[in-house]
Amino acid sequence: MEHAEPAQRLGQFIKQTRIKKGLSYRQVADFTGLANNTIWRIEHGEINQPRPEVLISIGRALNIPAADLYALANYPSPEKLPSFGPYLRARYQDLTPEQIAQLEGYFQALAAQSNISLDGPEPGEDEIR
Repeated sequence: MEHAEPAQRLGQFIKQTRIKKGLSYRQVADFTGLANNTIWRIEHGEINQPRPEVLISIGRALNIPAADLYALANYPSPEKLPSFGPYLRARYQDLTPEQIAQLEGYFQALAAQSNISLDGPEPGEDEIR
């Protein structure tokens, strides 16, 4: 399987999330203040490196942590690590969406068994026990 470029992975993830939420390009554009065609170009991988503030705005509109979008765009995350799914998409590009979903499900089950919050520690909390 050929590796997807970061812009394509990012765009696919944003598009899938937008569709799952039942939102149109126009609705996301209205919420973010971006042009419809900017949303379309990002979703289709035509913008290689969207500005960080654009990713933050899209993340707010779609309820996606900025760290997740940064990971998919290959930007360093200034705040925290990305969630498990976006991390897998960025790090293991040959995994299919079905395999990623299986891994996420397994991870969620393990976290529930261990009573671990998937939101991670609060700022300043030590992750090591």
